Amino acid sequence: MTWLGQSPRDRARGASARSDTIRAAILICAAVALALGGLWMMAGQGEVAVHAPSPDLSLANRPASPVGNPAAWVTPDDYPQDVLHRGGQGTVAVAFMVDAQGTATQCRVTSTSGFRSLDVATCALIERRARYSPARDGQGRAIESTQMLRFRWEIDPSL
Repeated sequence: MTWLGQSPRDRARGASARSDTIRAAILICAAVALALGGLWMMAGQGEVAVHAPSPDLSLANRPASPVGNPAAWVTPDDYPQDVLHRGGQGTVAVAFMVDAQGTATQCRVTSTSGFRSLDVATCALIERRARYSPARDGQGRAIESTQMLRFRWEIDPSL
């Protein structure tokens, strides 16, 4: 086969230039594939394998945990005056939701102190002051969870 208007030397240079262009294109494709972080062609199969980053399993399947000391959420200064004047004391058990942002919501009394004011004050203070590191699911995503606590309201005998 002859190339019209080209000498054998020109044909050789053209083949070499095409070969260099093809090599450069292959190198560019390989660099782009590497830059995309783990995409590659599987030899002879025409499949593309995509590898997602592994989740941080150190955060997975964790219960919610309080930020700080829960005893600080309800203080002696919070004692309802009506109950204090009557000398009322008692333990309030509550259950509440901790949302994915770590905020306490939907508090409800599960065991009363015997004094409505203590029960209501306990839930109000928890919803206002309680902060948590939220629970985590198997993929490490923050999720809603239920927590239960008991608070003992006592009058300081030295008062």
